[in-house]
Formats: sequence, C-alpha cells, structure tokens
Amino acid sequence: MRYILLIIAILFINSAQTQTDSTYHINRYGMATYSSVINNPAFAGVEGKHTLNIQYRDWEKWDLKEFDASFSSALGKKKNLGIGAYYTNVKYPYSSTKEANISVSYRIGINDKADIRFGLSAISFYRLKFDIEKLIEGAAHPDDPLLQSMEENNDYLRYNTGLWFNYSKFYFGFSYLNFWQYDLNEQKTEFNPNFANYRVITGYDYQLSSKWGISPNVQIRKATKGKTYFLNLSLFADYSNFVFAGFTYDYSDKTTITDLKIVAGILIYKRIRIHGAYKFSTDKHHKEHIGFNFWELGMRLQY
Repeated sequence: MRYILLIIAILFINSAQTQTDSTYHINRYGMATYSSVINNPAFAGVEGKHTLNIQYRDWEKWDLKEFDASFSSALGKKKNLGIGAYYTNVKYPYSSTKEANISVSYRIGINDKADIRFGLSAISFYRLKFDIEKLIEGAAHPDDPLLQSMEENNDYLRYNTGLWFNYSKFYFGFSYLNFWQYDLNEQKTEFNPNFANYRVITGYDYQLSSKWGISPNVQIRKATKGKTYFLNLSLFADYSNFVFAGFTYDYSDKTTITDLKIVAGILIYKRIRIHGAYKFSTDKHHKEHIGFNFWELGMRLQY
C-alpha cells in the first residue's frame, strides 16, 4: 500500500511542477461544456495542438450507456487548417445509435487578437439499430403492425456546419447540425427537420490571479422543428491549470425537468487530465428528486 501511495505522491509532485506545460483551458476548451467537433465542426483545430477526449456515462435508473471519443488538430505552418473526428455510441434497452464523423475547418485571421473559423462535416455516418426481437417481446402489443414493419438498421449520412469566433479570451460559436441527410435505406436525399438543430455557445475566461481562473459559459440549443429550446449554464474554477471544479445547469422552457451536473478533474501527468461527474435531475413542479442520474468519467490528452 505504501508503494502505491509513494507512486501517487511522485505523480502529484511531477504534475504540479509541469502544470504550466499544458494549454488546457477548463471551460473554454474543456469537455464540461461540450466544446468539441461533436457539436461544432468549426471547433476542429481551435486548440491548435492535437487533442483527444474520451468520455463514458452510465445512467443509474435507465439501462442506458453512452461512450464518445473526439479528436481535433490544427495543421499547416500558420495552423489555419483544422481537422476533427468523433465517434459516439449510445446503448438503450431496445436500441442503439452510433455516429462517426470527420470534419474540416479553415481559419481566417482578423488581427492579432481575433480570428474566425468555418467548419463543415466531410463525412458523417449515423446508424439507428433496433433489437426487433427484444422490442416485440417487451411491447404491450407485440402484434402492432408498426413493430412488424420496423427495420433492424437505419443508416444515414448527415452533415453539419458551423463557425467559431475568437477574440482574446472571449469566444462565440454557432453550428447547424444534422440539417441534411441521405437515407441509405431508401436511397434518397432530404432536408432533415426532425433532427436538425441550432447550437449557440459563448463565454469568457477570467484570470483572477496568477493561480486562479474562472470560466462562465452559456449554451442554447433549439431544434429547427419546434419552439422548445434548451439552455445550459456553467461555471468552472481552475487552480494553476492543475485542478478544476464546477457545475453545469440545464433548463428547458417546455419540460419540467432541470439537470445539475457537478464536475471535478485533475492533471495527472503533464498533458493527461481525468475528470469525474455526477448529474441529477429534479422535477420543477414537484420539487422532488426523480432519479435520472448518471455518472461520467472522462480523459483528455493534449500534446
């Protein structure tokens, strides 16, 4: 046991000594606010360096598990060209969704402090897979014609576009996701109003002192079809680019459920960060805890 504690102490001391090596920004470029190519193709290359994010979530009440991994890098002498990719896998009791995407972006410098990136999905594959046999067995009416006519796999090509504006420590992103799709099953192209959605993100990095920094952030998501919007507020504190902690709060104008997620993370060795999060939901009308909880574990590698 003492050898394990000694190893941990060595890693801790080494991390503290090398914490300034990392350009990791807790909120602006962090996993906590979903600032990644998953939600905006223009984010590809924003961080400059090669960055890999991996996250896993496990819902307590539902048999639901989520996994996603994303990669982003800037290329070229002036880092104007950005590339990004991601893979997501969500498993439900009777179905699963998988999505793989490759995005490209291009940076236009405005002045020494400001630049803007435009991004577009180059390849985006989406699969919705049903366990038909299990779904029929668990249905209230197993002879429902709708169940009998369902296909096991539904495959699509979907596309995203976006922009990312940066001025000093202020940032603003806008993306339009899943606005167009090609149905591989029926071999037809169509505008996709049922899944298309807008996302807006903005925030600022405040450096309170040489050691402390805070990062407020606001995100808005709205589907093209429908009037409901989703608001995400977050605030994170960072100490010497070594440890961070904060929360995110989700709100919708139509649903009665609010979500609060608490996140904390630490730099383990030079450029590797891990974080843990716990999220719980509350009914706004009944003021009761409803148990839509999940645990989240994540790792970030930047080099």
